[in-house]
Amino acid sequence: MKKLLKCVPLIAEFDKFIRASVSGRRRKPDGNRISSGTVESYRNCRKILVKFSAKYEEPQVYSGLTVNKAIFRVRSRYWKQTLFQFTDYLRSCKYCETYIWNNQKIFRAFMHHIGQQYGWPDAGLAVFKMPRLVQPEPLTLSVAQLLELLRAELGTSYQQKRLAIVRDMVLTGCITALRYSDLMALRWSNMVKKGGATWLEVQSQKTGVMTKLLLPQFIIDTLARYRKLRKQTIFPRISNVNLNIQIKKLGSTMGWFDPTPVVKCRNGILRIERIGKFYELLTTHTMRRTGITLLLQLGMPEQLVRQISGHAPNSREFYRYVKIAQDWQDEESKKVHDLIISS
Repeated sequence: MKKLLKCVPLIAEFDKFIRASVSGRRRKPDGNRISSGTVESYRNCRKILVKFSAKYEEPQVYSGLTVNKAIFRVRSRYWKQTLFQFTDYLRSCKYCETYIWNNQKIFRAFMHHIGQQYGWPDAGLAVFKMPRLVQPEPLTLSVAQLLELLRAELGTSYQQKRLAIVRDMVLTGCITALRYSDLMALRWSNMVKKGGATWLEVQSQKTGVMTKLLLPQFIIDTLARYRKLRKQTIFPRISNVNLNIQIKKLGSTMGWFDPTPVVKCRNGILRIERIGKFYELLTTHTMRRTGITLLLQLGMPEQLVRQISGHAPNSREFYRYVKIAQDWQDEESKKVHDLIISS
């Protein structure tokens, strides 16, 4: 009679993984605690695993320590099939490639955790072959569009006043390259004045990196309008979902209807899914993308921009902005070359 391997349900162990991340028993490699946003992504991944287990059989983790050729073949075959089913399930749910990649990455972190915690051999067998994540170039605002926002005169109705607040958030986000979470957490204590200049000192909630940025006078004047309205935080709290909606309304009000291709990644290939309007594609992250791209385009050295944005030295995400800035520089160089030839 074939001997059955001692296995435990995966979701029960995933719950322990989440609790260890929340309590601080599991930490980042640098010793810092796991952020609340990361824990929330773990919980979302758990929901997906529950739905996956309802459609297929719940994955089981081999809890023994004995490994021979027979066990190795059985468990390797089992995880190859299970991970294929999980990826196929994510794609059947119409999730984008980035979201699928993130959930695969979370699953890999979970298996690495139980490998360190218990030494179970499945941790080395249940490994995704992580695909190279191909992403479309980020959408950014131009200098001309920022000037339009700065000079725009919005009405006095309730909706227009709300859009004025959103406009000020967008301008601040584009100039400082702050993430949404850091922008909402801005306090008056983050503004430091010395010798007639004003700096913004912010510690990123995501990475913990402290940045200090010199503010231009028009941003200082913009923030000063909120001094009497807010006691601690500079801007009123708006959820990420609601702010995304309001930013699109602001773009529509500004008349940004230019046809813009909506590029999606399917199976590692970028395809134009449809042609939309520019304002429809604006999100809260557009502010950060715009800030980083403009700093690079205007000639600030990469290491200084990286220090302001809080990106790691070898961040793949950061080099996407460098590519955009290089394309812009090449276009301007061609214009100069054409002028030389024509003269």
